[in-house]
Amino acid sequence: MANAAFDVVRDTTPQLSPGLAENAGRPDISSMRAALQVVNAAYYTDDRLNAMTFNDLVAACNGAIPPDITTYVVTPNPANGVAYGGFTFAANGSAPITWRVSTGTLPTGLSLSTAGVLSGTPSGGAGTTNITVRASSQFGYQDVATSITVT
Repeated sequence: MANAAFDVVRDTTPQLSPGLAENAGRPDISSMRAALQVVNAAYYTDDRLNAMTFNDLVAACNGAIPPDITTYVVTPNPANGVAYGGFTFAANGSAPITWRVSTGTLPTGLSLSTAGVLSGTPSGGAGTTNITVRASSQFGYQDVATSITVT
């Protein structure tokens, strides 16, 4: 079984960067073929590799992991007219990761830094705003929908 084919299927949530090739909806791993064959052969003979995830495998081959957003529920809620700087979006993946609002508009007075820090002084009154934030790196991006409730 050591020569079994190794088929990698891409999770459709994180998106590959335009610079990374795809073949029939799958990452083109031709540049990693030799490393993948070595790992594939070892997979069946080394129990430590049985627990490897796809991201572990990619990291072992070339260190290129697209962002995977882990923290996106904004708490505590910002208060209208009060300075706010208490929330930072977070993601796993290969650095550097930058942040932006990809859909929607932040409440008046708030901004999102490229480091993922939500700050400012809301001034548009109370209410809930729905947005989509994007975490990007040279290896891809991920979008996640969230909401910000100003009290």
